[in-house]
Amino acid sequence: MLNNVSKLGIPMCQPIKFDVCQDGVYTLHSWINGHDAEEIVTKLPEAEQYILGITSVEILKIIHSIPASLNQESWYDRFSRKTNNKIKSYFYTISQTLYLFRPTKYILNQERFHG
Repeated sequence: MLNNVSKLGIPMCQPIKFDVCQDGVYTLHSWINGHDAEEIVTKLPEAEQYILGITSVEILKIIHSIPASLNQESWYDRFSRKTNNKIKSYFYTISQTLYLFRPTKYILNQERFHG
């Protein structure tokens, strides 16, 4: 998808490499000099803010003109899958924390009654 967008001449960091490693997936992008818009937009005159807003809308129109892949998972299915994975991870972390807490609780109880 990034390659498709980058071919449209949109001002953006260009994708250089996308690969799989032991820890997951990574993407390497080119660097664009400048400042984060979030930091500077409110310091610009309103007329410039307006122009940046219009430019952003035009860029989004171009990006959204790219059709979705035919084998792309629906938004709902993808969102549900990601949400369910995060919930499972959360409960796994909680259960591991409680499991690890049990010996500590035992030791503290032993010290309280036998210390």
